[in-house]
Amino acid sequence: MIMRPRSVYPKVVALVGPTASGKTDLALLLAKRFHGFVISADSRQLYKGMTIGTAKPALFRPRMLCLQRIFHIARIRHFMLDLLSPAEMYSAALYQKTVYEILACMYRRFPKQLPLIVGGTGLYIDAVTENWVFPSVPPHIILRKKMEKQSSEVLLQRLHKLDPDTAAHIDIHNQRRLVRALEYVLSEKRSFLRAQRKEQASFQTLLLGITVPRKILYERIDKRVDTQIQQGLLQEVRELVDRYGWTLPLLNTIGYREFRTFFEGEASLESTITLIKRNVRRYAKRQLTWWRKKPVHWITKPVEAINRVEKFLKEK
Repeated sequence: MIMRPRSVYPKVVALVGPTASGKTDLALLLAKRFHGFVISADSRQLYKGMTIGTAKPALFRPRMLCLQRIFHIARIRHFMLDLLSPAEMYSAALYQKTVYEILACMYRRFPKQLPLIVGGTGLYIDAVTENWVFPSVPPHIILRKKMEKQSSEVLLQRLHKLDPDTAAHIDIHNQRRLVRALEYVLSEKRSFLRAQRKEQASFQTLLLGITVPRKILYERIDKRVDTQIQQGLLQEVRELVDRYGWTLPLLNTIGYREFRTFFEGEASLESTITLIKRNVRRYAKRQLTWWRKKPVHWITKPVEAINRVEKFLKEK
């Protein structure tokens, strides 16, 4: 059972935007300016061993706070990083529960600090800021194992037939989410999307989004991918495959899955890198599409973000 948030911060800032838009740097600036802390909302940065491919910052000397591992990045506390083994299952419901616990604990201990929820996984941020109530259905182990062996494309086609509403809104590259949605639809015979209700959150949220001209954003994406290759992304993927195999759902995500044909000798490294860049650009477009439907305050410069947060904190 998910506990509804109680005694949490009256105001929370959620910093959103497409990958490579500059969320990490802006989050640090805002955290320093407003005496805040960061809660990551990146579904893959939760996992150990997935560092280069997820653009995770360098992490050193984890500590414990509010019963959670935290890392100090530029002297700012960061939650929800490097928590899980890639083989472990996780969900938006578990993320929501953990974040509510962090918010409640931090408010008791540091009531004047500003929480910044930062990341590109829209589902996770929505689950927290919109106070979703998730449908509770016991996992069907045999059915789940069978579906986990299928590709995301096959799962999505099946979901389209059974539950077109959910298929139209789901992250098509999140295999675990596809499996969970199908598991629910097949068990309950009703829409997974419609089963997710929203309740009034007990805190106010400022949705702050970074917008970058498309040409510049794509240049940043290409540069980031080149940097990741230089940093050793190929070796990171190889180590994950050697340990878990290609059946690992996380290896079916952008920046990792593209290497399979390269390792199997069916594609060159150059064509693999080109494919990654293309897929990341497409993913950035989907992220923007997700947030364009939300009441996001879009900014282009750090000073705009600072001014908007100052105004938000003064509002009653």
